[in-house]
Amino acid sequence: MAKSSRACRLKIQGRLLLLCLGSALPVATVWAVFAYQLFCLLQGKSDHVAKAALLSLLVQTVMLAILAILSSIYLVFLASWHFSRQIRLLVKEVLALGRGDLSARVKVNSNDELGKLARAFNHIADKLQVNHEHKDTEEKISQAIRQSLDLDQVLMTTVSELGKALGASRCCLALVDNTSSNGDNQIHRADQELIFDYVWFDKDKNGTALNNRSLHITEYSIMSMIIDQGSILSLDVLDDEGPTPLFDQGKFAPEDWRSIRSLIACPISSSQGTIGLILIQQCDRLRVWTDKELELVEAVTRQLTIAMQHAHLYYYTKTMAEQEKLINHIVRSVSSSLDLDTILNAVTSELGNAIDASRCQILQPDTSGPLVVTHEFFNQELSSTKGLNLYTQPIDFNPDDVDPIFARGHFLLGIDLEKLSLKNATTFAAQPPEGQPYDPWRVSVINDTANDARANAFHCFVQDCQSKSLIAAPLLSGNRIVGLLVVHQCDLARTWRTGEVQLVAAVADQLAVAVTHAHLFAQVKFQAITDGLTGLYNYIYFKNRLAEELKLASRKGLPCSLLMIDLDRLKLVNDTYGHPVGDAAIRYIAGVLKTALRSGDTAARYGGEEFAVILPETSLLEAALIGDRLCSQIASATIPGLGQITISLGAASYPRQAKDAAELITKADQALYEAKKAGRNQIWIYESVAETPKSGENRSVPEFRVTRRLALATALKAEAAKVTNEAEIH
Repeated sequence: MAKSSRACRLKIQGRLLLLCLGSALPVATVWAVFAYQLFCLLQGKSDHVAKAALLSLLVQTVMLAILAILSSIYLVFLASWHFSRQIRLLVKEVLALGRGDLSARVKVNSNDELGKLARAFNHIADKLQVNHEHKDTEEKISQAIRQSLDLDQVLMTTVSELGKALGASRCCLALVDNTSSNGDNQIHRADQELIFDYVWFDKDKNGTALNNRSLHITEYSIMSMIIDQGSILSLDVLDDEGPTPLFDQGKFAPEDWRSIRSLIACPISSSQGTIGLILIQQCDRLRVWTDKELELVEAVTRQLTIAMQHAHLYYYTKTMAEQEKLINHIVRSVSSSLDLDTILNAVTSELGNAIDASRCQILQPDTSGPLVVTHEFFNQELSSTKGLNLYTQPIDFNPDDVDPIFARGHFLLGIDLEKLSLKNATTFAAQPPEGQPYDPWRVSVINDTANDARANAFHCFVQDCQSKSLIAAPLLSGNRIVGLLVVHQCDLARTWRTGEVQLVAAVADQLAVAVTHAHLFAQVKFQAITDGLTGLYNYIYFKNRLAEELKLASRKGLPCSLLMIDLDRLKLVNDTYGHPVGDAAIRYIAGVLKTALRSGDTAARYGGEEFAVILPETSLLEAALIGDRLCSQIASATIPGLGQITISLGAASYPRQAKDAAELITKADQALYEAKKAGRNQIWIYESVAETPKSGENRSVPEFRVTRRLALATALKAEAAKVTNEAEIH
């Protein structure tokens, strides 16, 4: 550098010296001519003539000298103007660069040192301008990262700004899933694909949208090498006629990927390996990528890595907060309400919305099957599957009672029921196995139901639910399954995130508590209103139910009748055969009441050997017929160890004989007393008749009797049954 500067300085000094010599040469020539002419005149001339000639020659010489001097001055001016103009332009460019104006350029066409110096300044300005544009691009991307936590927006902004800064035809980005099925974090190239969801293109440079955004990665392709090595790669020339090296022998190259002429491929790497890939493509010409352009791509990639880590952290934090909020809501619902239907409907809806699932179901044991869909949330385009059976045949879900099933292995949508048994529970830790975020033996994750063998046994259920992917978690009470929580994705196969699986497992645990508590509450409630010996409702429930039925009858304007039943001679039975036999007789009467009465009727144990039956929308005559049938059925039966037993019944009706529940019970009980007094094993009804006293005033008096209407109705009923039987025979 020093030698070049010294040589340039010597050249300039030499040229200035030649300029000075060139300016002095005309003057010296004029004076030489003048001296020669003067010498010639002075030889052989007279003094007068010589003087005149000398004067004329002197004047000519002076004029020539002046002309020579003016010419020299003009030449010096031209030379100094040329140099000063070039220097002014250089100074202007330097000052512009100092002010940050990178658009100005020095236009010097000469090939001298000043021209070379001007071109050097222009080259420096070009580099500074490129660096400035690259820094502006980095700043825009950094600003987009700082202002937004929406990863999709950040990635789309990045590819558009990077493509514009490089003047590329197309810029696209894909994310890589490094999670393999066996958990060893190895990428299996046999089924690896990159989906480029973020694409920017410039139509003016032959850039087009990607119709084939799915890029199949094979073992021997350049893409596979880039992902494995994690380093940037630039391809300056790609042959558009032969197979592209982006793919394995070009066999998997989509048509719109063959237009690429030059390419930069840069992986987005983190501590876990390659998490994404950026492709910058030139489709209109061959292009040699500069080091500065490669540095820009690498700098943007580093920014993206930070952005993706921040976005993932934000997503994880947000997901955990939403999951905690959902779990807290479920806990509050469980603790504040014992209405199981309300809790389960709310949970299915909120869980389905939380993980954006197509369908969320709760299956419970039911009379129609061992596991039946009882509560469900589903998207509008789907149909309900309530009442759908998971199994086509009943099974017992108590692991301790189904050893033969466990001997051959039994799975519930991938959940191994054998490992839920009490005797094997000690072999499994309460915490998930090492390296597993959740217990795989308690939660089944099926990402593709069409190709997963665990779903084959439940093909009908999966097909009816239109499920493409699912998560199943059992509701466990101890070692017994009380239900099943299933979350479906119905539009496409879905890879469930770990956080989503953990959320489903946590919700299933809370639901198990809710179901267990609800069942315990229902059991306690049932025991509180049920007689322990007979299984009928007790006196407290009977009183409340009778009041409700009378209100309903009053509102509808319909009758409501009551039967009071008493087991005849129970004390004699207890004294003769013992209390267990007496209890058996009471249970037998309760069994008859359970099977012989209508579904809307209510039978209760009133106390001791007495029973009560509420008959809604039933007249007194109809009640007498029902009581007579009960009396005949019990009298015709034989109790083991006892023989035959009989009952006495009394009937009354609202509002004909009573205006409220207490009066109705009193009058039915009075009718019962008269039936026992008349010889037992019969029904008496309470009915008011008008009698005329001696005073001539009318008043109502009770009459306890089996009226002729009752006998006539019984005869008519028997005759109608006889006619029906004969018609069926003929």
